[in-house]
Amino acid sequence: MALIREVCAEHGVKLAEILSPDRHANIVRAREAAIRRVHAERPNLSYPQLGELFGRDHSSIAAALDRSGGRVTRSDEWRKARYESAAGVV
Repeated sequence: MALIREVCAEHGVKLAEILSPDRHANIVRAREAAIRRVHAERPNLSYPQLGELFGRDHSSIAAALDRSGGRVTRSDEWRKARYESAAGVV
């Protein structure tokens, strides 16, 4: 919850607003930033676990990460590694 509180302070919203179903743009941005931050700092948490933390289901978490560019799939990592290898970057 400390990570979420930090995002709340950065965005000027209350924790209750991030956890609420409210869809005002500033709250949605703060919520997605919080989801992205928690996902980045706690990669061991599954999408259902993140959903439970934010009061949402796993598909809402996946959609938030997709919109914010925070979701990286294994196939994305594989493609990047293959491209870098072919390009001689590695």
